[in-house]
Amino acid sequence: MKRALIAILGLLVGAACLWVVFARVDMHVVAKTLTGADIRWLLASVAIFWAARYVRILRWRKQLTPIAAL
Repeated sequence: MKRALIAILGLLVGAACLWVVFARVDMHVVAKTLTGADIRWLLASVAIFWAARYVRILRWRKQLTPIAAL
């Protein structure tokens, strides 16, 4: 029950933060900008993002391996 309450509270805080950030953003301008973007650059940035995430996962796994043995 406590975990569910914490999860719901986290979702509410996250939603409130997103609302504060996007409240003054004109989504039509965002859509127009994204449609004019070069898809190759967008795909390259997504690939680099996920590659960096994977490297971080490997780094943390290597750092935490000695702790798991305890």
